[in-house]
Amino acid sequence: IIPHLIHVLYELKAHETEGIFRVPGTNSEIQKIKQMIDSGRYDILSLNPSEHGVASAFKLWFRELPEPLIPSIN
Repeated sequence: IIPHLIHVLYELKAHETEGIFRVPGTNSEIQKIKQMIDSGRYDILSLNPSEHGVASAFKLWFRELPEPLIPSIN
């Protein structure tokens, strides 16, 4: 998933967009991207997505991991 989303962000020139991970995409766009990924389709560019929608889907994927990348210390 990560390489595909990074590729899409690169193709959309997201690295030139200020606040790419701060400004959220629309909920409907994020859900469309999520549904594509969940169904095993990675042709996200076919949706003509915004860079903010893809970045938000990227963040959502990390939030929904069953185990966090960085465990909490208690």
